[in-house]
Amino acid sequence: MLELLSLAPIQRGIIALIIAGLVLPLCGMPLIELNLLPMRFMLMHGALFGGSLAVVLNQSPLLFMVGINIIFVIIISYVNINKFMDLGRLSSFFMVASLGGAAIVTQVKSVPGQTILSLLWGSPYALSRSDLIVFIIWALIIIFMFVAFRNQFIAYLFDPIMARSLGVNTKLFSYMINLFIGISVALAMKLLGALLVDVLLILPVVLSSFWKRGQKFYTLLSISFGLFLSLSGTVSSLVFDLPASGLMAVLGSFIFLILLILKEE
Repeated sequence: MLELLSLAPIQRGIIALIIAGLVLPLCGMPLIELNLLPMRFMLMHGALFGGSLAVVLNQSPLLFMVGINIIFVIIISYVNINKFMDLGRLSSFFMVASLGGAAIVTQVKSVPGQTILSLLWGSPYALSRSDLIVFIIWALIIIFMFVAFRNQFIAYLFDPIMARSLGVNTKLFSYMINLFIGISVALAMKLLGALLVDVLLILPVVLSSFWKRGQKFYTLLSISFGLFLSLSGTVSSLVFDLPASGLMAVLGSFIFLILLILKEE
């Protein structure tokens, strides 16, 4: 263990996982509370499409994945806010279009399937120093925005209509939250892998929903579960030589089942 922890890739991976455990649950809360889960599927497929374009054009996958998701988020936010179409239908359209676009682009350019799948299954232990710096900067931006607009964020999650009556610019918050989610999903998919995105974006929030005693407590508990899963998954992966994402998913699912049984009793 000490030899492993002395390796720079392992150190970068641990730092990235801790950051993800702290930040991704903040992005997962609006996904659950505002019923934005269809957008998550769209963002993952959008990142796949962006990564496919980058591979074909011999460009940075991360830049294209983030760029495509930003475009998608701006469009669906505008359409949803102005009530042209509900979020679920529009997200489904972009999800299918992205998958189709990725299939066509990779087939025309004869891109190996393994290369495309590698876009989805990033590893925290394969991060470069520049990857980690980008991730840290993005996490600091999210934390700063959350602290600066904490009360407005909590009010918006609790009830957007009530938040608007309290003077919160709900349209701006909708754009901002959707953008944060879109960029976070793209970054986390490329740097950490698709399964880790799901585990740390959704599971901590679902687990904390068993104790909804106010939005502030709910937020702190979601972050605590995210940090617990990331730390326990990291240590277990090093001890048992297994994927951290799979171990986190199994542990989080086990905790969920226990809490569900206890609640029923």
